[in-house]
Amino acid sequence: MPGPMKVTSQGLWQGDDLLHFALPLLILQTCIVIGFTRSLHVAIFKPLRQPRVIAELIPYSYRVRTGYWYRTRYVPYGQWSKVNGRNSARTVSYRPEHQLYLKTIFPKQSLTTFETVANIGLLFFVFLVGLELNLKASGRGTARKGIIIATACIALPFALGASTSLFVHATISKGAHLSALLVFMGASFSITAIPIVARILAEFKLLETEMGRMALSVAAINDITAWILLALAIALSGSRSPLVSVWILLTAVSYGALLFVFLQPILAWMGRRTVEGSPVKELYVVTILVITLASAFVTDMIGIHGLFGAFIVGFLVPKEGPLAGAITEKVEDFTWYIPSSIFRHERSQD
Repeated sequence: MPGPMKVTSQGLWQGDDLLHFALPLLILQTCIVIGFTRSLHVAIFKPLRQPRVIAELIPYSYRVRTGYWYRTRYVPYGQWSKVNGRNSARTVSYRPEHQLYLKTIFPKQSLTTFETVANIGLLFFVFLVGLELNLKASGRGTARKGIIIATACIALPFALGASTSLFVHATISKGAHLSALLVFMGASFSITAIPIVARILAEFKLLETEMGRMALSVAAINDITAWILLALAIALSGSRSPLVSVWILLTAVSYGALLFVFLQPILAWMGRRTVEGSPVKELYVVTILVITLASAFVTDMIGIHGLFGAFIVGFLVPKEGPLAGAITEKVEDFTWYIPSSIFRHERSQD
C-alpha cells in the first residue's frame, strides 16, 4: 500500500512529479471537479432551469448506481456480507481508462486529504444554512407541521424499502441477515440529504420562504432519523447490540438540549453586544466558528454526521442584529463555490 504523500514538492526542475504530492494534487483535483461540474451545468442543466447541484451529483450518482457508496459509507468492512449476503471483498470494476485516470488524478492515498477539505467546507456550508434558517418567522405551528410531514416522508419510503428487501432477500441476497437488510434498505429509501436540499433552496432563493424553512426542517429530521436507522442496521448485521441506535438517539437529543440550554444564551449575549452599524468583533466570529467545528466533532463522536453539529450551532446564532450577517459575509463565498462542489465528487471515488 502506498505511503502517505508529502505536502509540497521541490518543483519540476528538481525532478519531482507534482501528482505525487498532496497540495498540488489537491489543487488540480479541485480545478478539475469545479471546471467539469460548472461546464456541465452551463451547457446542459442551466438551459433546463436545473440547479447547479444536479451537475455536481453526476459523479455521485454513478457511485450510488453501483451500490458501492452505501457499502463504503455506512457499513464497516467485513459486515457487508451479513447485510446483503455477498462477498464483503467485492468492489466496483472500472474500465482500464477509468482506472488509469483514477490512479493518476485521484489515487487512493490522496482521497483522505480531498475528502477532509470537502467535509470541512460542507460543515461550514450547513452551518450557514442553519444561520439563515429562522423558524420564528414561520409561526408556532412550523415545528409541529415539520414533525408530521417528516414522519410521513419517512414512513412511506421506509415501508417501500422494507418490502423490497423481502424480494431481494428471496432472490439476490439469500444469505443476508433479513432484519439488517430490511432496516438498511428501508433507511436507504428514506434518506433526504440536507446539504442537497439546502443547496437547491438557496439557489432558487427559497431558503427564507415558509416553504423553504419547512422543507429544510423536514430534511434535517429525516437525515437524523436515517442515520439512527443505519446505525441500527449495522448493529443488526454484526456483533453490536441493537441498543446502539437507542444510545445514539438519546445522546444526540441530550447534546442538542445542552446546546439549547448553555450555548444559546452565550450566542444571544454576543448578539446583544454587537451594535448595528459597528464592525463585529473578530473574537465573536472566530469563537463561533471554533464552536461549530467542536460541535461537529461531538456529533460525529455520537454516531451521526458532523453536519448536524454544525447545523445546530448555526441555527442557534441569533438572527436579530448584524452578527449573523457578518458571519455569513466572511464564510459564504468560499463554502459555496469550492468545498461543497468537491464533496459530491469525492463520494464517487473508489
